[in-house]
Parts: sequence; C-alpha cells; structure tokens
Amino acid sequence: MSPDPKRPSTRLGRATRELMRQQVFVGLEELVHELAWSEITMSQVALRVGVSRQTLYNEFGNRDELSRSYVLWASEGFLDEVERAVRQHRDDFARALQSALELFLGLARDHPMVRALVSTAGAEDLRALVSTSAGLPLIATAGDRLAEIILDTWPGLPAGPIATFADTVVRLAISHLTVPGGTPHDAATTVVDVLSPYLAQFEAGRR
Repeated sequence: MSPDPKRPSTRLGRATRELMRQQVFVGLEELVHELAWSEITMSQVALRVGVSRQTLYNEFGNRDELSRSYVLWASEGFLDEVERAVRQHRDDFARALQSALELFLGLARDHPMVRALVSTAGAEDLRALVSTSAGLPLIATAGDRLAEIILDTWPGLPAGPIATFADTVVRLAISHLTVPGGTPHDAATTVVDVLSPYLAQFEAGRR
C-alpha cells in the first residue's frame, strides 16, 4: 500500500502548531516578568511572539483559555524540578516528599505568575484556576504527573492509593502556595507530618 501523502503534512502541521504554542508560552512568560498580569493583553502576546492576534485567538479562543494553557505549561516546569528532587532522595520516601514540596513552594512563590495569583486585585482569572472548578484540569494534570513520578521512582507501589495520595499532595501544595502560612520549609514539614502514616505504609510496601 502506498503511503498516504497527507500524513507528512499532518505531522508537520502538528509540529508547527506545537512549536507556535511553545513560543507563545515563552513570550507570555517574558511579559509576566515585565508587566502586571492585568496589563497583559492578547495583542501584546501576539506582538511579542510575532504572530497575528487572530492566529492567537484561533489557537486559544480567548484570554482565559490562554491563561489556563499557560498555567499548565508553567506547572510542568515546576514538576520537572519536583521530579529531580524526588529522585535525589529515592532512599527515603518522606525525605523525598519534604524536599520536593519545599523546592516547589520556594520556586513557585518567587514566580511573577504566582505573585499575581496571591495579589489582592487584577488576577481574578488566575485565581479561578485554583479556587474554582476551572482548576480541575490543573489539579488532575499535576496529580497524574506526581503519581507517575512516584511510581517510576518506587516501582511496585499500589497505583490506586498513590494516585489518591498524589492528588492530595497537589491540593495541599496549592493551598500552601496561594495562602502561605509560613516558609516553604515549614509548609513542607507540616504536610509531611500530616501524611506520615501514609508515608510509613508506602515505605513498608517499598521494602
């Protein structure tokens, strides 16, 4: 059977689209460091990236959807750091969680996006991504990624309980991030202390 001549162009189209999305997120990231969140418009993002505003609207629909996609993209960067912290402490489940949470909270709190998130005004669309049902995709994506990190690091642990555990950790991390009650170290220590019975069970299962 001869190859479908449409397939290469389809692959190229998908690759081009993905490259454009990455460029949009990088451009938006630059603007987040330069401007208040409420000051960033679709036109400014399009200008920074070098695409038309219509192209941006065609891809993301509106500013809220762009915000949601950007937050998911940014969270992947934080989770890459979490994965490295976990793997550095693969010999101690509790220490791995402590280190990963402390690193995440420290990095995220310094990010302009998060500073906008916890500000008193001008970032209602961002706050909706962690305080309403609009935030479920973020929580689900981060929870799935954390569960994957744990199961890859400690094969043999029960997938179901780990998925529930990861979802809980993500929700606690977001809560401590958006309503900080102490230093990243204090927050991470509190979470580890609360979850210590489950950590002990997982540690016993690992051994």
